[in-house]
Amino acid sequence: MIYKECRSSEETDRVKKFFNKHNFYRVENIAFPIITAYDVQDLVGAMATIYKPEPVAGPIWVDRERTGIYTVLRLAEHYEDAMRHLGFMSYKFAVQDQFSDFADKISRIMNIQPYAEDHRGFWFERTL
Repeated sequence: MIYKECRSSEETDRVKKFFNKHNFYRVENIAFPIITAYDVQDLVGAMATIYKPEPVAGPIWVDRERTGIYTVLRLAEHYEDAMRHLGFMSYKFAVQDQFSDFADKISRIMNIQPYAEDHRGFWFERTL
């Protein structure tokens, strides 16, 4: 698996198409940092940022038929490196209810617990 930051509008457009393919909405608002995961030439995962006004990591999506939780964790690792470089001390992210198995794994592996739950799912805050 190859992980990299999007550095061009073409790469960002490819990520937007990837998210749209998986039924994400409002992806026109995604911003840097955007981290991608490639299996050879195929985009199999991505993690972006939306500012509300603080940074919220998301959307994040991985092709669960080709990859899984470890790709999510590597995307998060690269994302956190980029956020530290930008001077951020923390960020928030949500895991949708339908992916509660991921929320459980994230809680155990990253040693954090959700601070809230709403109609979108479980909300986490990660301190860098």
